[in-house]
Amino acid sequence: MNANADENKAIVQGSISHFGTYNVEGDKIVFHVEHATLPNWDGGMQARPYKISGEEMSFFVAAASAGGGSSVVSWKRQK
Repeated sequence: MNANADENKAIVQGSISHFGTYNVEGDKIVFHVEHATLPNWDGGMQARPYKISGEEMSFFVAAASAGGGSSVVSWKRQK
């Protein structure tokens, strides 16, 4: 709670966060973005191909927001 401007920048630089709702449409998970750390995503949609394997769901991001290519995000079911 007491970070300075440079410390705050280092924490969030290269990351992205968003919240809203999502649904599955065919082979894609579609995020309906209410708000995001990238303001141009606010009110928009982000569709990503996904797959489920056992207790894990992952989706592919072709152009990662932090640069440097693609990324895979994985969610694992908690028991």
